[in-house]
Amino acid sequence: MKKIVSVAFVVLIGLPLIVTVFNWSSFTDGELKEKPGLGEEGSRIPFPEVHLTPKFFVHMDAYVSENFPFRDVLVHMNALRDVKLLKSSFNNDVLVGKDGYLFLSETVSGSDLSEDELYGISSWLKKVEDRVVACGAKPLFIFIPDKRSIYEDKLPGRLEDEIYLNYEVAEARFDEEGIEFVALKEFLKEAYNVSEVYSKLDTHWNRYGAYLAFGRILEALNLKSLPQDDFQDYERYGDLSRMLGVGEKEVTYEPQVDLSGVNFSGKVVLYYDSFGLGLLPFFDQVFSKVESHHIMDVSPYDLERNCWGRADYVIIEIVERAITHLLNFTND
Repeated sequence: MKKIVSVAFVVLIGLPLIVTVFNWSSFTDGELKEKPGLGEEGSRIPFPEVHLTPKFFVHMDAYVSENFPFRDVLVHMNALRDVKLLKSSFNNDVLVGKDGYLFLSETVSGSDLSEDELYGISSWLKKVEDRVVACGAKPLFIFIPDKRSIYEDKLPGRLEDEIYLNYEVAEARFDEEGIEFVALKEFLKEAYNVSEVYSKLDTHWNRYGAYLAFGRILEALNLKSLPQDDFQDYERYGDLSRMLGVGEKEVTYEPQVDLSGVNFSGKVVLYYDSFGLGLLPFFDQVFSKVESHHIMDVSPYDLERNCWGRADYVIIEIVERAITHLLNFTND
């Protein structure tokens, strides 16, 4: 028995080396895997000519990385071990919380908003709002909380006592300045008591969370409320899971509603970030005309000269962690 175990161990240890030497890993289903490397673009990296120079070791490292067999499987298994067993992450951008929930590290370790930042952000929002009103349109700012602000119970135990009040501080300032905005933190935390509103393995909300937020947006625009019907589950890959190399699917939720009878006239100009991608389908379904711009690429003030194309609604959406991005527009 000991001999069998010893032989099996030697085979398992030596198999990757043998396969690498014979380049077996470069074939999948009988076809050559074409990857650009140090050789010609689209060609397999060849075994380097042996000569003891620094260049040889650079080529050898690239060759092994390219041709090492079972590499993807081993990387995947290592990531699963870190996340599932050790509750840790080799990627500093991802934090593993309780029950396997993943968080974007920057949302957990971010610094407090300074008074200068609060002043610059609120002043700019007020400036845009006043201009929108002067154009005869309805302004609205949508302030979306980060996942860490809703799923505080899923943060790692070492962070349980940390106080992070950026959302509340900004919300209080916007309210003080009389800015028309939709605050969603307490609303989504209450909804979370009933169902998942953000994705477990992703930094964004799920479709159900986006739908609930869209309903609040319509209410803030003094439009018809949406039906609060049932929800169904669907599968998705999470961006944080992909960043860890786990590639795990999760089951999350979307609304089961019929919006065919909900129609609003008027033009909407929407400035959105990655969270707004979850809102856009709902805007497109119920409004007759929607013009959208990614806020990371376009300043909302770029179209103010022609009153945003005679829009009826000008909406700016941004997530908590990106709120300081608005300071880039303060000189517009």
